[in-house]
Amino acid sequence: MTEPPRPHLKGTFPVFYVDGEVRVQGCGEVTSIDDPDGRLRELLDLLDGTLTTDEVLEAFVARHPDVPAEDVATIVAQLEEAGFLDDGSPPPADWTEYELERFSRNLGFFEIFSSLRTTKYELQDRLRATKVAVIGVGGVGTHALYDIAGIGVEDIRIADFDRVELSNLNRQIIYGESDIGRSKVEAAAERIADFYSHAHVSFEQRRITSGDDVYELVYDRDIVIGSCDRPKMDIVDWFNEGCVRAGAALMGGGIDTRRALHYTMIPGVTGCVECWKRQDIERNPRQAEITSVMRERQEQGHRFLEDLAAFGPLVTTLTGSFVAEVVRLATGVVPPATVGRLIEFRFDDLAPREVDRWERLPDCQVCSGVEARRYAQAPALA
Repeated sequence: MTEPPRPHLKGTFPVFYVDGEVRVQGCGEVTSIDDPDGRLRELLDLLDGTLTTDEVLEAFVARHPDVPAEDVATIVAQLEEAGFLDDGSPPPADWTEYELERFSRNLGFFEIFSSLRTTKYELQDRLRATKVAVIGVGGVGTHALYDIAGIGVEDIRIADFDRVELSNLNRQIIYGESDIGRSKVEAAAERIADFYSHAHVSFEQRRITSGDDVYELVYDRDIVIGSCDRPKMDIVDWFNEGCVRAGAALMGGGIDTRRALHYTMIPGVTGCVECWKRQDIERNPRQAEITSVMRERQEQGHRFLEDLAAFGPLVTTLTGSFVAEVVRLATGVVPPATVGRLIEFRFDDLAPREVDRWERLPDCQVCSGVEARRYAQAPALA
């Protein structure tokens, strides 16, 4: 039998009693509630997570028989609707002392979003259960790998074909000088095993050459962070194809000299990358000409010089956006920010700006007829 929740006034919303008012502070805002007779203060004192809602009502009405229990219940419901209450019941029995300490700061964050129906522990468990692939453990990939392990994602798959070079170390934070010449995936997996022993990191030394390659790596994943940049004119199409087949959300983008770019595609929910490309060409016909020239240059072995501008602060900014979107999708605490949209962060001010968005095309050769397997609520949330 499920135990009833025990209303708890969140510690993340400190309460102050000033001049006949109750003032609740949190997330940069202060809510003021008149309390001339101090009865609200008495009620808040009962909301300490030790009593069920019925027990709170009983205890308050015993002190103030002139107050109907229905009125007290309404106030408790209003406090929950305002986001001030969660369930103060003990942690789940399967949570260890290690986990409580390891994720104590996460729990402080998730308490902001918890309620009488959804505990902060449940939100953390949703994150821990999410299966993520990081394909490409370079600048963005290494930051993302560290961060998703840090917040508690436990099932991670990584892939890359490259070895560590000295020029990587301005931004690829998971490696050190002693790793130069080593396989990136082996070094990265070793570092994460030391960083978070509960994480299971599977890895594959592999160069991506097709959508089939991507699918074989992500077929069972919930979220894919596509952080490869070569071959420039093909890799996005391969990620798109593989993730659509797998039903996995794809986060892509990258660093373009002085700006960072982030988009998210969810098969069966948003348009895929092919939908986006078609709409972009319709809006901007010259883009097709530029793409054709770039493809010719790639076939001639040309290295795109803009790919050599990879600066740590922009990498960090982009990875922060990626990992925040992982949390939004995995937990549902707030709407996703980049689903079906391209967001840029310019080095000038790092302010997020929408620079493009696209719709799902019913005749798309890649995603037509695909049904959502995950995150079907994303359009309603966005």
